[in-house]
Amino acid sequence: MTTEQNAARTAALEAAAKRPPYDASALEKTSTRDLVPAMPTHLTAPGVNLGAYINTVHQ
Repeated sequence: MTTEQNAARTAALEAAAKRPPYDASALEKTSTRDLVPAMPTHLTAPGVNLGAYINTVHQ
C-alpha cells in the first residue's frame, strides 16, 4: 500500500468512526431496504469501500 492509499484509508476510517449509528427506532413505517445505506463509492483506497460499508451496515 502506498502512502497515499494509507492516508485515504485512514481518513475514510476516521470519517466512518465519527458518523453516529443509525437509530431505526426513531423511524416510522420503514422497510428494511430503507435502513441499509448505499455502498460508498467515493473512497479510493483498495478495501476501504467494502470495509466502510460493512462497518456502517453492522453498527
